[in-house]
Amino acid sequence: MFPFSEIIKPTLTILLILTCLVTDIKTATIKNYICIIFAVFGLLLNIFNPFDSMIGVIIPIALLYIMFRFNVLGGGDIKLFAAIGAINGSAYVFACMLYSFVFGGVIGLIYFVVKKFRKHDLKIRNIKIIFTPAILLGAIYGYVCGFQIF
Repeated sequence: MFPFSEIIKPTLTILLILTCLVTDIKTATIKNYICIIFAVFGLLLNIFNPFDSMIGVIIPIALLYIMFRFNVLGGGDIKLFAAIGAINGSAYVFACMLYSFVFGGVIGLIYFVVKKFRKHDLKIRNIKIIFTPAILLGAIYGYVCGFQIF
């Protein structure tokens, strides 16, 4: 493990998610090259433990592919989780995914309540919810509160 990796990993992760959040808001897509660049940095950062980093890439792809096939989750979100896994490893990406889905549920519930009470507001009715803010909150929660699930 590189010196200062406990500072580098969270910094890279938050920078990755913020970059993807900006592109997701502007274009409704998460760019492949952003995820690839950060995944390569993550694999290089974990050069002394590449197995955990590679498993961190495989876990989101394997677990979230079904959600992608049923249009519940976008492919960019899965690539974002894979890049997060390359940087932080398998335990963190698994916890981050769980936390992100909890935050996504809360955001969706808030949206549903606001939409219910403002039925006639066209701006509220036509909003497309992106999942990247929930991923950001899940990642921050994982770093602040820990990511030991079991």
